[in-house]
Amino acid sequence: MGSFFSSLFSTNGQEQEFFGKEPFSPDWIIAFFLLQIVLIAWLRLYHPNRLKLLTNSYFNNRFIDQLTREEKSAGIYNWVVELLYFISFTTLIYRTNSNFSVFDFDLVGGLEFTIISLGLLLFILFKSLLMRLMAWLFDVETRFSDVHFYRFLNHSILAFVLFPILVLGTFLQSGANYWIGIAWVIVTIIYLFRLFRSAVRFWSYNSFSIKYIILYICALEILPLAFFVKASFNSLNNNGM
Repeated sequence: MGSFFSSLFSTNGQEQEFFGKEPFSPDWIIAFFLLQIVLIAWLRLYHPNRLKLLTNSYFNNRFIDQLTREEKSAGIYNWVVELLYFISFTTLIYRTNSNFSVFDFDLVGGLEFTIISLGLLLFILFKSLLMRLMAWLFDVETRFSDVHFYRFLNHSILAFVLFPILVLGTFLQSGANYWIGIAWVIVTIIYLFRLFRSAVRFWSYNSFSIKYIILYICALEILPLAFFVKASFNSLNNNGM
């Protein structure tokens, strides 16, 4: 237990150099992997039917209504799935930054991971609040509930898809960048698919104007992504890559 926390927040110069050069992740990432295994096993043991329904709902709209009806009885299940997604996506960002030096935090691995996780959490909360504000301003709360539901579906799929890819990218001595690239390709495809489904869902409402669809996609989806991509390219250029 002591080695876990020492590797997480150690400021020893030798360990900083170790984290910067060693292709394997430190042991605290392994601890997060073990936590994810425990959570996945719990879901598999106690909610097997819901897992199957969740998968079917992502690929077949016929199951969405049934899943929506069961949302109120989901209990802790949804929180566990969101936690799995949050850990996986934070790990993906951390591994990407470690391998490609997108942003130079100049911190030991554990502190960098903590900063990334806090930044991601703040971004998710801010985006959710902004979506609710827009839904209230334009009186389309019911419509935007579909967006939240599709986002949950995406998070659920990514939580389970990213986990094995990140494990392979962590423990294989060669090809880590390859697995990270695959992970981002999958994230992009699922993200674009969610945008498409949301736009189609909005379009199905006769009273819903196309300007709201454009406003949602541009303001809440494309703009934050463009800002992140721009900041990443600027950071890479400053680092001489």
